[in-house]
Amino acid sequence: MIIELNIADDTLGFVYENKIAQDGVNQVKAAIEKKLESHDKINIYLEEDDVDEIEIRAFIDHTFFDISYAKRINRLVIVSNRSWIRRVVRLKDLLMTSDVKAYPSKKRVDALCWVMKK
Repeated sequence: MIIELNIADDTLGFVYENKIAQDGVNQVKAAIEKKLESHDKINIYLEEDDVDEIEIRAFIDHTFFDISYAKRINRLVIVSNRSWIRRVVRLKDLLMTSDVKAYPSKKRVDALCWVMKK
């Protein structure tokens, strides 16, 4: 399940709950592409909350999708308590021209503040 957060005009936010699956990734990708129709650059907040199943193919699809739009993303933040996801985010930071950060769930407010920073 995906919950879309209304953060700011140039910032999209999504929370994955229960499962990260291809249908949810497709929903997020479509929302990003739609937002990019009206904005040159955007910020993205992604959080996984109480996810007990991750489809690896969907996770990889989402990871490379973000990288393909790197020049149009100002900031990308991922909130997760999984250390391996935060390590993937550090790798993404090396591959993207965007500012990319990862935060644990207990610091989600800091993550929101960072992604909206002007």
